[in-house]
Amino acid sequence: MVDAPTVGVDYLVIAAFRPGKTLEMYALYRTETKSKNYNPYLQALRPVTDKPRQNLRTQITYAVNSQIALRNRIEIVWFDKNGSSKQNGFLSYADVIYTPTQKKYSGNIRLQYFKTDGYDSRLYVYENDVLYNYSIPVFYDNGLRYYINFNYNINKQIAIWLRWAQTIYKDKSSIGSGLDEIDGNKKTGINFLFQYQF
Repeated sequence: MVDAPTVGVDYLVIAAFRPGKTLEMYALYRTETKSKNYNPYLQALRPVTDKPRQNLRTQITYAVNSQIALRNRIEIVWFDKNGSSKQNGFLSYADVIYTPTQKKYSGNIRLQYFKTDGYDSRLYVYENDVLYNYSIPVFYDNGLRYYINFNYNINKQIAIWLRWAQTIYKDKSSIGSGLDEIDGNKKTGINFLFQYQF
C-alpha cells in the first residue's frame, strides 16, 4: 500500500530449449518497477519512489528413465539494485521425482537452500502436495527446506497421500509472531489425504 497514485512496469522474457526427450532447460528474466513508500528521514509526508526488482531463473529437468526425473532450479533476485535500500536474494533446489508406470506407489523429494537480505528480496516457489492441493510459499532470511511426498494406491478404490515438509532457519530462535509464533528455528508441516472411490 502506498500513499499516492502509482504506475508500474513489468517485463518478462523466457527462453526454452529441449534438445531431446530426456532433457529440458529454460531461463527466465523478469524486471518490474513498482512505487513504494520511502521515508528514511521520517518526513511528515511520506514520499513515494520507484523501486526496481529483477529476477533471473534457470531450470533443468532430466529424465533418467521412464520412472525417475531430476530437476534443478537456481533463482536470483535483485531489489533496488543501485538504490539506497538494495537487497539480494538467492534460492536453489533439487528434486527427485519417482513415477513408475506399473506400481501402486509414487513420490518426490525436494531439498532447497535460500538466502535473502530481507522481505523485499523474497522468493516464491511452487511445491507439490497431496492430491487436489498445492502450495506456493514465500522464502526470505536464510535457511534450508525439504519435503517428501508419497502416494500409495492400496486398490482401485482406496488411495493415500502423505506429505512431510520442514523449513530450518539459520540464526533464529523463534519463527512468526503473535498466535502464530513457533519456539525454535524449525517449522514443520504434515498433510495426509485418504481417498475412497465409490
